[in-house]
Amino acid sequence: MKLNKLFLVGALLAFGLTSCNKDDNGAQVNPEGDTYVSVSMSVPQQNRAGDGDYNSIGTYAGVDKINDMTIYLAGDGKVEVRKLAVADLTVDATPATGATVTTAPFQVKSGVKTVYAVINITPAVETALNAATNAADLKTAYEAAYVAFGEAGSEIAKLESGKDVMLMSGDPVEQTILPNVSAANAPTQNKVAISVKRAAARVSMTITQQPVNGAYEIKALRPGGTEVLIATVSDLNWSVAQYEKKYYLQQKTDALSPAAGYIPTSVNDYNGAAGAMAHYDYSQLANRTPVHQLNAPYAATDVPNVAYKYVSETTHADTDYRKGNTAYILVKGKLTPAPAMWAAGEQAAYQAGGDLFLGLVTGKFYASEANANAANPASGTATTPRVVTYKAAAVYYYAWLNPNTLDPTTWTISPARRNNIYNVNISKFRNIGLSGNPFVPTDPQNPNNPDTPNNPDTPDPEDPDTPNPEEPLPVQKTYMVVEVTVTPWTLHTYDIEF
Repeated sequence: MKLNKLFLVGALLAFGLTSCNKDDNGAQVNPEGDTYVSVSMSVPQQNRAGDGDYNSIGTYAGVDKINDMTIYLAGDGKVEVRKLAVADLTVDATPATGATVTTAPFQVKSGVKTVYAVINITPAVETALNAATNAADLKTAYEAAYVAFGEAGSEIAKLESGKDVMLMSGDPVEQTILPNVSAANAPTQNKVAISVKRAAARVSMTITQQPVNGAYEIKALRPGGTEVLIATVSDLNWSVAQYEKKYYLQQKTDALSPAAGYIPTSVNDYNGAAGAMAHYDYSQLANRTPVHQLNAPYAATDVPNVAYKYVSETTHADTDYRKGNTAYILVKGKLTPAPAMWAAGEQAAYQAGGDLFLGLVTGKFYASEANANAANPASGTATTPRVVTYKAAAVYYYAWLNPNTLDPTTWTISPARRNNIYNVNISKFRNIGLSGNPFVPTDPQNPNNPDTPNNPDTPDPEDPDTPNPEEPLPVQKTYMVVEVTVTPWTLHTYDIEF
C-alpha cells in the first residue's frame, strides 16, 4: 500500500481593479494615501506539516483559474477593500516552489495594517467580509465558518473549462506600511507577502487490477494462501460523501474542521436532525463517476486524465475519528457469483440484472428468494431467514480518503485536508462487498424531514457485514485493494484489499 503526494501548482489567470475604503459607519469613500504598497500572494506546494501525512509521491504542475483577488487592509479604524484584475497582477507559476501572484503597487495610508487576501472569493464570503467596518469585525468574519457547497454560486470549488476555480485563503499578515514610498519602490520597501491555500480537496478513484472479459475477479484467500474465485464485479462507479457542509475561511492552526467535535456514540446519535446530517454532505452519492482503469501504479502524470470530485476539509482530533464522521468513497459495482458459489439449479434460473440472494447458512447464492429463505431458515433469536439481498445484483465497497496506516485493521485516523488531492486506487478484490451504503443518516422521528439525505443504496438489514457509524475506523474484513493518492496541491494514494 503506497500513498502518493502531488503538489498542484496552477497556471494563474488574472482580472480588473476596483477599490473602496470603508469608514466606521460602513460608508465607501475614495481611498486616500501617502504611500504605495504591493501585495505578493503565494500558493506553496505545501505549507502545513500535516499535509504530508500518509503517503507522498512528488509534485504536479496543475492548472488553477483565478477569476479575482480581493485584498482587505484593516487599520486606523477602517477597512479598505481592493479587488484586482489582470492588468494589475504579475503571475509566476513555478512548479518547483509554487505559484506567486504579485499586485501592481497601489496607494494606501501608511501605518500598521492587517492584510487579508482571498482568491476567487464567493458571494457569501464577500458579503460577510465587506460588511466589516473595523479590524475586530473583519477578524471575526474571516475566522468564521461558511457553507462549502450547499449554496448555489458560493461553492468553494468548481471546474471551468478543465481548470480548477477554487477559493484560496490564508493567514492574515500584520505589517507596518512605511510612509512616502513611491510606486517604483513599493515592491522592495512595502511588499506584503501572504501565503494562501486552496479551500477544498480533490478526490479521485482508479483501478490497477486488470479485467478479465470485462469484469474484475474476486479471489478469496484460503488457508495456505490459495486463491479461490468466488465472483466477479463489473460496471464500477464511485461517489464521495460525509465531508463537512461548512469550512473555515481561515484554516485553524490545528486544521480542525467546523464539526470536529461531532463524535457519534450510537446509531441513534448518528441519525436524527441533530446527528450526522446536520454536519455532513451526502448530496453527491447518486452522482457517480466511472472508476478509471490504469495499467501501472498511479503517478503524477495520471492526474490530468483522471476524473475527480471536490470535498471540503473534514478532520477531527486523532482519537475522535469514527465511521460515521469520516469522509469516504463509495464504490458501486455489478456482482456475478462464480459457478461454484451458486446453489444447485439457481444459476440456470437467474435472470441477468435481477436480485441476488446470498444464504448465510449455506454460503450459496440463489435466484429465487423463496428457495433462499427455505434453505437458510431463522435460527437462535433471529425471526427472519438468514438471507442477504443484493438488489439488482449491486454490490458496494467503501474506503476512507487518507488512512494513517497500510493495514486496514489498524486504521485510526483519516484526515481530509484542504489543498490536497486524494486518489484511491483499487489493486485487488478479495471479498464480496456490502448490500448497500451503511453510512447515510436517517431521521426515524421525522420521516418527512426535508434535510434527511437521500440514500440511493439502502443496505439489507440482514447483511452481517454492515458496520455501525459509532465504530472506530479499523475493519476486520476488507473487500478490495485500494490505492489512495493526495496533492498541495499534495497527492496521496494507498492500496487496500476489499
